[in-house]
Amino acid sequence: YDVSEVVELLETAKQSLKELIDRYNSGEVIRSGVDCVIAGKPNVGKSTLMNMLSDSERSIVTDIAGTTRDVVEHTVELDGLVLHLSDTAGLRETADAVEKIGVERAKERIGTAALVLAVFDSSVPLNDDDKDLLKLLDTVEHIIVVNKSDLQSAFDINDLSQHGDCVFISAKNGDGRRELSDLIYKKCGVDNLQDATLLANERQLTAARSASSCIEEALHALQSEVTFDAVSILIDSAIGSLCELTGENVSESVVNEIFSKFCVGK
Repeated sequence: YDVSEVVELLETAKQSLKELIDRYNSGEVIRSGVDCVIAGKPNVGKSTLMNMLSDSERSIVTDIAGTTRDVVEHTVELDGLVLHLSDTAGLRETADAVEKIGVERAKERIGTAALVLAVFDSSVPLNDDDKDLLKLLDTVEHIIVVNKSDLQSAFDINDLSQHGDCVFISAKNGDGRRELSDLIYKKCGVDNLQDATLLANERQLTAARSASSCIEEALHALQSEVTFDAVSILIDSAIGSLCELTGENVSESVVNEIFSKFCVGK
């Protein structure tokens, strides 16, 4: 055997497993979906954006400020990515007791969301309500959605772009949907996963990590000039873990682990 060839093969396998393991969290996003909150002051187009992403009239749209007073939820599929959307009450100071509760709920959702679509109306100057929203975005993953791009802009985009990634849309006309979708994919870390191999569950993740560890030990053993017989044992262990990952030659213990997760009726 040629030790250099063995090292090269092991290094390639190590890198492939690292990439597979690193994609696990992104794969979890694909499997479980993204908790996505739509936020902004009244009348910026939050409900229209909700309807655009839903391809249906999920939220009431009127010219009356404060129409949405509670959280409106809907799950949509955006080019293969599941979004658990929440259309929230417009953020503003209000004396209305019911609307005030809606505003507080909106702020709570912003704080716990995986992704916030922060909507701003490009046709009117930024006000204190907009600036308060920008402060709320400091600690959460977000996209700044500049709506009503079909109208004349009334502020300098630099006032927003310094706070995060921006995308221009017209939720009413559907303009900018593709750009928004691409940015959502990027923010969720799944923009390059359409054709990628993904681990389906924690059992496969454990198997991949085990195989990677065995390969790491085999490489270290080769560098330490350990006998190839000893190295081959580590390589065999790595192969065994990979077989568990793919389902080939699965050991009885793995079968028992899988079925322990289910209630099998007679």
